[in-house]
Amino acid sequence: MFAMKSTYSLKLYIASNTVNSQLAMNTLTEICHEDLNDDCHIEIIDILDNFEKAETEKIVAIPTLLLQSAYSSQKRLVGNLSNREQVLQEIKMLQKNAVYN
Repeated sequence: MFAMKSTYSLKLYIASNTVNSQLAMNTLTEICHEDLNDDCHIEIIDILDNFEKAETEKIVAIPTLLLQSAYSSQKRLVGNLSNREQVLQEIKMLQKNAVYN
């Protein structure tokens, strides 16, 4: 048996356990489970524990979500992701753009 690769790779950069970090993590988890049928891989990176990775990705604000489709380039969203519909729309646009590229 083999594991299928997720369509979406979502990297969320946070700073510890702040209110905005928690809101972003909760929103992203809900979107993945409820709207994307768990067809995503979420990686949470705490910049306080992994500053080098954040520096490599040029993270200048937190929370920051890096969206990566299996078929397309990267997109970046900054903020607590409280507008769930906007986040979901950006994720789906990434997929749609990949089809046309």
